[in-house]
Amino acid sequence: MNQKVKNFFQPVVVPTFGSIALLFLRIVVGLAFVFHGWGKMQNPMAWMGPDAGVPGILQFLAAFSEFGGGIAWIIGLLTPLAALGISFTMVVATAMHAFVMKDPFVASTPGGS
Repeated sequence: MNQKVKNFFQPVVVPTFGSIALLFLRIVVGLAFVFHGWGKMQNPMAWMGPDAGVPGILQFLAAFSEFGGGIAWIIGLLTPLAALGISFTMVVATAMHAFVMKDPFVASTPGGS
C-alpha cells in the first residue's frame, strides 16, 4: 500500500508538447476555480446562506478546495491531491443541482440551469 501512495505523488514524464498543453490547461482551469472560489472565501463558513442546511465546515471545505485547489493547479503543487478535493466538490455540487434542486442541465425557460 505504501508504494501505491508513493506512486500517486510521482511526476509523470510527458513529451514537450504534452507538457505545454497540460501547463496551459492547468493554468486556465486553475484560474477558473480560483475566480469561482474567491467569492466563497470571503465568507467561507456561510457562503450558501443561513437557510442552506449545509454545515459550515462543509461549506469551508468546498470553498477551500475550489480556491486552494485552483492555486495548487496553477503552481503545480500537489496537483493530484488538489484534483481529488476539486473532484469531490464538483461531484457533490452536481448531485445537489441535479437530484436535490432538480435543476435542468439546459434550461428551456429563463432561470437556472
